[in-house]
Amino acid sequence: MVERQLAAAQRRLNALPKPAAAPQDPAAVNIASGARWGRLGRDADRAEKIVKAQAEVARLENHLEYLKKRKPIAFSEAELRAARVIRSEVGWEVVSRVNGATVTVGHGTTTARVPFEKVLEVRA
Repeated sequence: MVERQLAAAQRRLNALPKPAAAPQDPAAVNIASGARWGRLGRDADRAEKIVKAQAEVARLENHLEYLKKRKPIAFSEAELRAARVIRSEVGWEVVSRVNGATVTVGHGTTTARVPFEKVLEVRA
């Protein structure tokens, strides 16, 4: 889904008109008519839209990279039951007990339950 959003954002960025190049001779533009100032305003608006579109593309690229790092690594139920530590959305956690549908993590008085679906990786 993020890949499609990124592709759409890149298409929108590429479709934006680029700001016009500055004239070689600024005196050639009739300042009294306001043509020069109107063009500068339009160019500023275009540049602002381009910057916003570039920021959106960068945000989506970072999000895609983050999702790739969070991608779960396949494991079996036997590996999960033998695991000493698991990686969840929070990070690496020590396994206290493996229950029917959750893994109890933590030690001492601080424990939490992590559903099997939220386990990203296991290590023995």
